[in-house]
Amino acid sequence: MKNFLLYPFRIVLQEIKKDKELLKTSKDSGSNLNLYPFITMSYMFLFVFSCMYLSILYLIIVGLTVAPIGLLVVIPSILTTWIFTLLYKKVYPKTKANYLKSIGFDNNNEM
Repeated sequence: MKNFLLYPFRIVLQEIKKDKELLKTSKDSGSNLNLYPFITMSYMFLFVFSCMYLSILYLIIVGLTVAPIGLLVVIPSILTTWIFTLLYKKVYPKTKANYLKSIGFDNNNEM
């Protein structure tokens, strides 16, 4: 259960680590690679995931203490978090790969 709940945070942190390593190797090779927008986007995803998890936790606590029927609001919140995770996992890497391909940076070791 812990691994399931921490999965979005783990993929974001892994992506930030990959971006920083890729940025370091590009600086060592002398190429002008700008990955800072992607790193910033990863931090934004991390912030949004944190906000979503806190809101779901708040809805569960309030739903249990105030009105149990209020727990129905948790279902759309969980679905939104799941969809957001899928977008981050499926769309974001393709965008970065297309950017790296368009500037001609060899990215065989990452994908």
